Amino acid sequence: MNDTIIAWGHNPGQRFVKDTLTLDGKRKDLRPYPAVIAPWQTTDEIGLSKRARDLIATVGGAHYIGGAAAERLPLGNRQMANGRLESDSPMYSALAQMSAQHTGLLGKSATVLIATALPVAWRDDTAEAQIKAHIRAGLRDIVTIKDIYVQSEPNAVIGYELIDDDGQIRRDQAQLAQGLVCVADIGGATLNRSVVEGLRALPGQAASPLLGSRQVVEALMQQSGQQYIDAERRLEAAVREPGKDGAAGALLKQYREAVIGELQRAWASFKPVAYLFAGGTAHWIADDARRFFLGARVVSNPQQAIAIGLWRYARRKASKG
Repeated sequence: MNDTIIAWGHNPGQRFVKDTLTLDGKRKDLRPYPAVIAPWQTTDEIGLSKRARDLIATVGGAHYIGGAAAERLPLGNRQMANGRLESDSPMYSALAQMSAQHTGLLGKSATVLIATALPVAWRDDTAEAQIKAHIRAGLRDIVTIKDIYVQSEPNAVIGYELIDDDGQIRRDQAQLAQGLVCVADIGGATLNRSVVEGLRALPGQAASPLLGSRQVVEALMQQSGQQYIDAERRLEAAVREPGKDGAAGALLKQYREAVIGELQRAWASFKPVAYLFAGGTAHWIADDARRFFLGARVVSNPQQAIAIGLWRYARRKASKG
């Protein structure tokens, strides 16, 4: 293992940013923060900079504040899907810079090997080059980048299950490397689904339909007049206590039917060795997933799974020099 290189799994998700890195030789999972940025002035009369000192960034000469402090600001930008990869978007650069601050890498003259992820339908040579450019721009003069690897989010879920913290293949999960696997990651904007065989996505069997949790949150926002964060929390409460909130429960039922219907249509002709579900709101559809897909399992840490899978991949790469 090359201990001079810090392995970093950076998952700038559509709803939350998740980071996992090597700290004192061990894995460290950072607390996810909202993937929201807002314009910010260095002179801040209402004290936002003090409340979120670790979540600020400067991109192209413009200053941004991020995370929870930006969620309720009028100019807060979630930018969950369209436009994030465009050259004039500050999103990925700002989040990479904020994550470097969040992880404590600022001022450490660190050398990092980064693994990051994109929704499966976005991933191609152009998109990979774009996100690498954004990350390098955001981290310029902050850390030394050994390399950046880009995976699809479903592939990172398989990596989470298949590779251990030492970067080695888990024998009890070896079938994931050899057999057919159906993976669904419930993102903020997209439902990332893929069918993988021998760790390679089958042609034509990967897609990112706009069926992420944002869909049901925005439906409740429209119905109730609540802000995004409040509607999301209300849905979360309805998942924990079924039957208590009729309006939220009805919308969740419709959402579950849409997600399961999409996956049933996509996976009808396959008999995989495993159905894997991940994502911060995978538990919203977990019972239905187990009911309709024999042996389906929500991975043990669904919100952080992609970041951990990316970190394990980066650690494996770092160990090979």
